[in-house]
Amino acid sequence: MECIVPLVSAELRGMKINKDKLIEITKELKNQKDNLVFQLNDFIISRGYEPINFRSSKQLLSLFNKLELVITDRDGKPSANKDYIKQAIYTYPEYKAFLELLIQLSEMNKLISTYGDGILKKLDTNNIISTYYTINFTNTGRISSKADKLRINTTNLQNIPARSTQGQLILESLKQEKVMY
Repeated sequence: MECIVPLVSAELRGMKINKDKLIEITKELKNQKDNLVFQLNDFIISRGYEPINFRSSKQLLSLFNKLELVITDRDGKPSANKDYIKQAIYTYPEYKAFLELLIQLSEMNKLISTYGDGILKKLDTNNIISTYYTINFTNTGRISSKADKLRINTTNLQNIPARSTQGQLILESLKQEKVMY
């Protein structure tokens, strides 16, 4: 029960975002993404194929077919899902570098769309974003956060991948003022 007051306070107050820093970080992430796309296209062109849109599952699956990469989901259907691509690294060690670049690109796209541009779109006029804390959606009774569909400027701040270098950059843009309870 001791955590109720700080959680309610944090939920109501929201999280101050250093907007300029987040814009700068998002721009850097987009530059890194462009570099990954360049490397992937360089790989494709070196094998005599045309560049593709890596966000298109259809184009990726077509490329996998041309490269004779059989990447399937649990049901045996062709898949461009990041998790199945990770598994394919062991099946196709000769394509390890290419597949790792695809995984990095997928993770980079998620960071940019969800935590870079996504947070920037949800900031209020004071550069504050909120989250909704709950214990109702976990089996263990731990605290989780999620976006609140009734409030526009909310997001799930707990899912920022803090272990990755890029995720740590996003976290640097969060500012929390010290508050005494």
